[in-house]
Amino acid sequence: MLAAGQGKQPKPWAPPQPITKIREPTTCRVHATLCPTPLGRVQLSLSKVLTPGAVHTSQEAIASSVSSFWEGLLNDVHSHPVGASGAR
Repeated sequence: MLAAGQGKQPKPWAPPQPITKIREPTTCRVHATLCPTPLGRVQLSLSKVLTPGAVHTSQEAIASSVSSFWEGLLNDVHSHPVGASGAR
């Protein structure tokens, strides 16, 4: 189509793949490291530590796991840290 001068090339398309396995971590911790550079900037490095947990392969278990994750995330009460309240 593009070679014939009929407009843009179409975007590639791939059909969605079904989710067949979910691995839930038991715990997940994120470590942050700040490293000053010689130019006076600060470089932030993030790393995560996961403890493996349950593995779900049936559709019912996958749906339950995903639903409980989003329910917990959306219903969680988020609060500002004590030091962040004065930065506003």
